Amino acid sequence: MQFYYWKGLIPLKLAFPILSSFNFQRIHWLQPFLWFLVFAASLSIILSSKYGKILTYGFIILHFFYICNNGLHEGFYNELKTNYKMILDNTVRENKDVISYRAFISKDLFKEIKEFINKPQNQYRIASIGIHPSVSQFNGFYTIDSYQNNYLLSYKHKFRKIIEKELDKNARWQKAFDYWGNRCYLMVNELTRRYSKPYKRDEDFESIKDIVDYKISNLELNIQAFQDLNGSYIFSIYEIMNAEENDLMLLKVFEDNESVWRIFLYQVKRLCEN
Repeated sequence: MQFYYWKGLIPLKLAFPILSSFNFQRIHWLQPFLWFLVFAASLSIILSSKYGKILTYGFIILHFFYICNNGLHEGFYNELKTNYKMILDNTVRENKDVISYRAFISKDLFKEIKEFINKPQNQYRIASIGIHPSVSQFNGFYTIDSYQNNYLLSYKHKFRKIIEKELDKNARWQKAFDYWGNRCYLMVNELTRRYSKPYKRDEDFESIKDIVDYKISNLELNIQAFQDLNGSYIFSIYEIMNAEENDLMLLKVFEDNESVWRIFLYQVKRLCEN
């Protein structure tokens, strides 16, 4: 199904919008159902043969035990166990392998940020580094970044100017943004594994302390392009060591025991001076 993302298909997708508005790669979700149909059709053929009933019931029993031993144990059971932990865990301190919904959304932490900024949320725009924009959106903030299935190509081009130098450093992020683009995020070259990750949990690091102490050393953003989209603040889970070079000023660091995030609040420096 990776053929669907081949660059050679772009002219065809432009000519036939249905090819880009519907993600045909999702059809692979039907594969288990199709294999069950094949299995059922095979059994119907076997059933009509000599010893068909014995073989058919034998295959059904074997398949049942296979699902119980592999499917339920490795898939459904583990997911059920994980979700159960997520419901019960209200903090990340007790279980570092699971992030609870409350810790991910962090309503109290974002409320503290909103009160610190002390402006109506519709009067300014923010973007995030290391945090999914949906978290900020859920907490009432207006973002210039977002995960969107469909948005204006002209907006994507304007947003790209903000991270142009970061994309030039990282071919992976460049391909992800230019040839997919649903994640209209501030993609940072130094964050090589993911667009977004909670600072208290990630396989990039050997320990939680490594994540907490991680810093971005060489960020290069086009702040004028950021302001052209009415951007004023950046929520970053990492300290930006060259913030001043990017015309950014650190206002405050926010964290609490209930949240999975530690957020460095930056504002465009020229706006601080106004």
